[in-house]
Amino acid sequence: MQGLPTELTSFLTTLQIQIMNVQNRTDQLERLAAENARLTTELDHARTTIANLQKQLESQSAPENFFSEISLSNSAGAVGPHINNKEPGLKASTWASKASVSLPAIVPKVSTVPSAR
Repeated sequence: MQGLPTELTSFLTTLQIQIMNVQNRTDQLERLAAENARLTTELDHARTTIANLQKQLESQSAPENFFSEISLSNSAGAVGPHINNKEPGLKASTWASKASVSLPAIVPKVSTVPSAR
């Protein structure tokens, strides 16, 4: 810019800086617009995936179908018949009664030394 008046040189330098700033902001906006488009596409894909998975889950876990299958399999004898007519619990268990006869009772020792608190 040699040979031009100082005021014109100053004006053109300022104008060039402003144009570069506008270009940088335009580049940034274009990057943001591209990222926004990419994220919008990903969001649409995620929504579609979620909807498909919800449909799949609903079809797999229909409660009326689940419970009717359980009751049918139980009435068909899938679970073995209840042979022991004793009341359920620890006293009715054959393992508990055998263990109580064959094992001595173990009482935990209580410390007589007071603990420091």
